[in-house]
Amino acid sequence: MSNAPAIVAAQGPIRRTPVALLELVRTHRRVAAAAVLVAFLFLVAVLSPVMSPHDPLAVSPDSSYLPPLTPGHVLGTDELGRDRLSRLLYGTRVSLLGAPVAALISTILAAFVGGLAGFLGGWFDRAAVAVLDLMLSLPWLFLLIIVRAMLPLNLPPALSVLV
Repeated sequence: MSNAPAIVAAQGPIRRTPVALLELVRTHRRVAAAAVLVAFLFLVAVLSPVMSPHDPLAVSPDSSYLPPLTPGHVLGTDELGRDRLSRLLYGTRVSLLGAPVAALISTILAAFVGGLAGFLGGWFDRAAVAVLDLMLSLPWLFLLIIVRAMLPLNLPPALSVLV
């Protein structure tokens, strides 16, 4: 039997000291710069309806393929005449919403499978570890690119995600 609880109890209560935010920013400059960048991206995502010069879905065939720095279209237009800056601003909303949702879903799924593997043990634990080893050993991005290249071109992106 372990005597770890007695050792922890003998040390006394754990005291937590508050961390000063300015001290944290001063000692970790790169973390502070990354936090400022993420805060800026969230601000852009929230204010994109106000900041956007055009409707991102409005099609204007007369102004297709305009180069960047064209008056009225800072980043130019695409093949359908849609403003690229507006589409970029609205795209930040999708990206910044999708990443936390994907992280949350994968965390919940991993906790469930890990807990189930620990509880059941045996063949399920070995199978879960084998699948995890496979996922960690393969370069999934390249594999996904190869699979997507083999799919038909007229397949919608949502359907190709399911494959």
